[in-house]
Amino acid sequence: MLSGRSASFLLLTFNPLSEHVRIVRELLDVTVTTGQEAMFEVELSHPGVTNGEWWLGDNLLQNNDLNQMSVQGRVHRLVLKMVTTDESGDVAFVVGKEKSVACLLVEEKPKVIILEKPHDTASVEGETVTLSCCISDSNASVTWMRNNVPIQAGLKYDLRKNGALRQLRIHNLVPEDSGIYICDTGDAHCEVTLTVQGAPVFFPKELKNQDAIEGDDVTLQCEVSKPGVRVEWRKGGIVLQPGKKYEMKQERCIQELCIHSLEPEDSGYYTCDAGEQLTTASLAVQVKEVFIVAGLKTTDVFVGEWATFSCQLSGRAPGKVQWWLDGTLLENSPSIQIGVQQGFIHTLTFKNLATDDSGTVTFKAGSLTSSAKLLVK
Repeated sequence: MLSGRSASFLLLTFNPLSEHVRIVRELLDVTVTTGQEAMFEVELSHPGVTNGEWWLGDNLLQNNDLNQMSVQGRVHRLVLKMVTTDESGDVAFVVGKEKSVACLLVEEKPKVIILEKPHDTASVEGETVTLSCCISDSNASVTWMRNNVPIQAGLKYDLRKNGALRQLRIHNLVPEDSGIYICDTGDAHCEVTLTVQGAPVFFPKELKNQDAIEGDDVTLQCEVSKPGVRVEWRKGGIVLQPGKKYEMKQERCIQELCIHSLEPEDSGYYTCDAGEQLTTASLAVQVKEVFIVAGLKTTDVFVGEWATFSCQLSGRAPGKVQWWLDGTLLENSPSIQIGVQQGFIHTLTFKNLATDDSGTVTFKAGSLTSSAKLLVK
């Protein structure tokens, strides 16, 4: 750094007063630490002197960023920036035949060591924890790091200083805050392990028993104690999977199970399982009353033709569907076709009819019945 401060020659302005100028206040010795600045002042008997020289050892100094020279009235000042130990020595100010010399002593910066290391700490999710270390220099600063990234003060982290004690406070703990934290003084560092245990999950609002009607949709809802909890929905002992029938929703702490197009078989006990805790409620699906919307109509056809009878219900058939011709139970065959359309329209089709196929056609489903005549001409 000496070469950066020195100059081979400094052009001086002639001052006729120089031979009469005297130094009335001498330089004083200065002791500083590596990296600091050293300031020297000398006072002359006359203002306006421009031919003064500053020397560091055998090096004539030039005015630059490292050597900041200034004059204020009769006071001449030199500020040496970012001094190093090898710059220790004499500093001199020379004007004409006058000279003042002082000693610059640059000492090594004392190392900041850690006197008391923080202890490994275990805490619970949601709480605040304080990590502390004690250092040898109460004026020194430390850097707290996690994953080699310096920690900045904010809502999550609070950096505190109390004498030689340095503290890191971590608020609103989550399990992801677990890990190794480092306190670094620049000269020394230490590690501390933080373990954050997840808070136990519970249900502030449990499932409630519900009654619903066949064909409707229903939503079972509960609330867990913290967001992001993975739950399992079950009916009895069967784990439910998302699809057209079941839809699972989660919004922060609210858990929902939506059951679509209810059927009587959907009645039962439903459970939301959060691992450590669970909640169960019953769902009762009431069978929707079904009635005949459009019954059978009498049909006349000619021999060899086809005839179709239909009976439309308001909902799903309340029992097994049967078709009768007089006292004979009909089943699917090459000449008879039984089916259902759109879920609720039941049909019976006769093919290639003969005159002896004439009779009374009857539709039965549970307690529902409808009859009409078939006449084959």
